[in-house]
Amino acid sequence: MNTFERAANHYAQAAILQRQAADALWQLGTTTTKLTPGTSWLDLGCGTGWLTNSLLATNLQVTALDQAPTMLAHLPQHAALTRLCTDMTQVQFPPRSFTGIVSNFALHWTTPSLIEAVADWLMPRGQLWLSLPVAGSLNAFQTRYPQLPCWKFIDWREWQTAITQAGLQIQMEQRHIYQLVQPNLRVWLQQLRQAGGAGVVTQAGSVGKLKRALDEDQRNPQPLALDYHVWQVIAVR
Repeated sequence: MNTFERAANHYAQAAILQRQAADALWQLGTTTTKLTPGTSWLDLGCGTGWLTNSLLATNLQVTALDQAPTMLAHLPQHAALTRLCTDMTQVQFPPRSFTGIVSNFALHWTTPSLIEAVADWLMPRGQLWLSLPVAGSLNAFQTRYPQLPCWKFIDWREWQTAITQAGLQIQMEQRHIYQLVQPNLRVWLQQLRQAGGAGVVTQAGSVGKLKRALDEDQRNPQPLALDYHVWQVIAVR
């Protein structure tokens, strides 16, 4: 069982930032696009279904993809919904399968090379709505705990380049800095586990370093400020 499978029952409450980003992406997309009922959309890395539910409420045909079956179990029973439990880097859809593809806080676990395949799944004039954390995220954490390895977030320009090289045209984009404050490191690590993001702070081979950091955190009980740089884009084929 991976971290997201274990997190499914707590995800909706713990993934505060992901929910904020999903709401912002939905607002960005729906201000530029008139969604046509009955068209086919893919939610790539759907989690417990924030964007899936919004797409269904707009009377679209939705394929919800996630590699965690426990996440998919939280989706509603709906005649217009197809659940697909698989790894997004391994799935193969026929070309021009979807009118639109949405993905929120999922593709950053992969690389920009995936964009080429994603673009191929879009119909002509199909849209990609993408939201992901990028380089600059957790800088304050890394400054405070330089001994702890941290996920290497990719620069938003690399994602932008991958999108344009895949033949997509960017219609709108925006960058947000979300700030969360946790009482201490231990509380944040617990919140990360509950949101499925334990891999952000890589713990393999660093158990001793983590223990020392937690001990230091007890001696220095200042709140832990966390900054997430999030890039969101609407692109069309």
